[in-house]
Amino acid sequence: HNIGSWRFQSSAYAQPMSLGGEDYRYAYGLYLDATYSLSQSSSLGLTLGGSDVDNKQNDDLDLKQYSLLGKYTYKTSSGIHGIEAMLGKEEAKRLEGEHNGRDYWQILYRYTLPSLWNGSLVTDVSYQDVEYAEIHPFFQMLREEDQIAVQAAYHYPISKDILASLRLKHTNKNSSLELYGFDKNEAWLSVNYSF
Repeated sequence: HNIGSWRFQSSAYAQPMSLGGEDYRYAYGLYLDATYSLSQSSSLGLTLGGSDVDNKQNDDLDLKQYSLLGKYTYKTSSGIHGIEAMLGKEEAKRLEGEHNGRDYWQILYRYTLPSLWNGSLVTDVSYQDVEYAEIHPFFQMLREEDQIAVQAAYHYPISKDILASLRLKHTNKNSSLELYGFDKNEAWLSVNYSF
């Protein structure tokens, strides 16, 4: 919905997940987004999010999730620059699962080349800092983590209805519990068909 320089959007989702033919997890949520156009080339945005996660296998993993995302976008003749900052909170629904609750913040920079070799290139780099709510019951330590991720995705329209995408991502995660730290490289190749 547009009102002057403002654009408002809302979206909701429901996400059932099964594992081995049995219900594993069910999540649903709502997002409210407001974007203000500063000029033809720049905008500010704010997104509020809330969701509920119900884990059918382990009630200690049931969570309520909240997030606040601010974003600034600036278009130039060479591409589109975007900066995002997010604050998030996940609260355990049960006392026994409090160690799964966490507070986090993230900052992200994104650069998009909308026209490259007849396709588009999207690159981003992000940093995330996480602190868990309670001491881990098994390791008897408070879990704290930080993560840096770098990603590039190239999207190529094969036809009006078919889009091919290649996405590469590197993630470096450090954790106060060494078990949860990792270096990971990922690659995805996908083809989407719109009908």
